[in-house]
Amino acid sequence: MSLLRTNRELSPNWTLAIFTLLNLLDYIDRSVVNSMLSPIKAEFSLSDGQLGDINAAFMFGYMIFSPVSAYFGDRMSRKYLIFLGVMIWSLATWAGGMANSILGLMAARMMVSLGEASFGSMGASVLSDKFIGPKRNTALTIFYACIPVGYALGYIIGDLMSKSHGWRETLGWVGLPGVAAALLLLPFKEPERGALDRAHPELSGESTTTSHAMDLSDLKTFYKQPYYLIGIGVVFGLSALMSLTGYAEKLATMILGNYQFANPAAVFQGLFVVSLLMFVFFIKQMVPLFNMKAYMMTCFGYCAYTAAVGAYSVWGPQFMERVHGMENPGTKFGLITLFGSIIGSIGGGLLASKMRKTRPNAYAYMCGVSLMIAVPITALAFLAPTQQITMVAMFFAVIFLFACTGPVNTLIVETVPVSMRCMAMAGSIFMIHILGDFWSPSIVGRVSDAWGGNLRLALMLLPVFLLIGAGFWLRLAWNTRKGHAVAA
Repeated sequence: MSLLRTNRELSPNWTLAIFTLLNLLDYIDRSVVNSMLSPIKAEFSLSDGQLGDINAAFMFGYMIFSPVSAYFGDRMSRKYLIFLGVMIWSLATWAGGMANSILGLMAARMMVSLGEASFGSMGASVLSDKFIGPKRNTALTIFYACIPVGYALGYIIGDLMSKSHGWRETLGWVGLPGVAAALLLLPFKEPERGALDRAHPELSGESTTTSHAMDLSDLKTFYKQPYYLIGIGVVFGLSALMSLTGYAEKLATMILGNYQFANPAAVFQGLFVVSLLMFVFFIKQMVPLFNMKAYMMTCFGYCAYTAAVGAYSVWGPQFMERVHGMENPGTKFGLITLFGSIIGSIGGGLLASKMRKTRPNAYAYMCGVSLMIAVPITALAFLAPTQQITMVAMFFAVIFLFACTGPVNTLIVETVPVSMRCMAMAGSIFMIHILGDFWSPSIVGRVSDAWGGNLRLALMLLPVFLLIGAGFWLRLAWNTRKGHAVAA
């Protein structure tokens, strides 16, 4: 019976352990499809561009649902919202295995994004209320190390299980552990928002503004606010204008023409209206973030970084299989990512925490320098003439790519007031996906199609993205070089 109590005070380390497990399952569920693209492509007779659209469907939902989750996460119990999210993404992963068309699979992946958006926007917020100072960066480094580790395990599990059980059954089995893991959330007492920062302002990197109370009155007055009325009018006006001018049909044919919709124009307009309405409703909560220069510099660098890593995660195994003829490319790619990301994430995070004690710009500096080193190594991985050189280069590229995993997320929560942590995470999620990996896998796929299936040259876009990201983060490091060091 004691396990069912909902007011138990968990230690910071136990909280970190539970959230780290959930984050690991999150990214296993997210990446497992990428290692099974070949059988999915064969079953549904897809082009490379359509394969990229599977990831784009997930990212579209992730961008739309993240601000929604964050809005409520800053006002309601984060624990129960995260619990609901974990259940949704786990069951949606299982449901993806029953899809009878590419559209069904894309719809299931969008539901996965709904659940993961809840956890993605609130997980770091809860952990930030359990740790402070350099310990916060170390905790977030461990938490976010599960991104590459989960991706790697997803590749390995998907590659091995799909060969013996098929991709459909694999999705079913991968989704089940999350249902059990979600129950681990129920016994713990949610930490008070910002309590540590108010108690130890000398260790805090951000404002200690108190958090929102549970007040949903602005939802009740939604239709009475001129800002929203104007926004709604603009959205529906644009939709009507596209219908009258024929642009809705043209855009639907261009974007959705490869799919068997009875009325592509109506589907396109539905997606257009829903996405813009969500944007209009939540942009008011996100506007203050746009005025925070350090936060925006962090996110712009993160956008370019995510564009590169997102495309790399989708097309990496395909590159190894097509260009170098490797067998079991998902397993090899997963192992490279697994060990390289552990070294990079933990090593980069711990080094940044140590540097932060004496260097105020340590987190931004670590992010920028690691990407600059990764640029030539990534280019070598795609241009190398042999698979041995490619695998070695990929391994070292992964190390430096993920050295910034903890520091960049610490920057996000420490460059905004405590009351906006969930929205800050959601804002970053929205930006890095709409400007990053929402389009980059599809763009690489379509460039490959346009160049006669030359995936090697198409992937050379990735070092360019990394260079842009490094530029933003090094500029941020320069701007914050005269800040105050944080004590141990």
